[in-house]
Amino acid sequence: MCNNGEHIIKAVTQHFVEHQIPRAQLLAEKVEQNEMLDNEEIAFLNEFIEEHNLITPLLARQPAFQQTALDTIEMVKRVVKVANENKQVLQHTTKDPE
Repeated sequence: MCNNGEHIIKAVTQHFVEHQIPRAQLLAEKVEQNEMLDNEEIAFLNEFIEEHNLITPLLARQPAFQQTALDTIEMVKRVVKVANENKQVLQHTTKDPE
């Protein structure tokens, strides 16, 4: 029989696999096409990173999910970096010449 901890781990893992990871992948595709992310999308990515940091201890009990989680967090960090670079390029190119 499953204990509460196992139910929590299962629920968190399911949430990441079914909701968080697919949305992060869509945002990664958007950024790779040099599209800008809006404030809500950036907030989602920052929350994703925060949530990942909170659940890291739980991942130790889910070896099958650990690599997926690590790969996904690296992807999200890369998306945030590229999104910030895209934003800087846009800001630089839209500045009025003096």
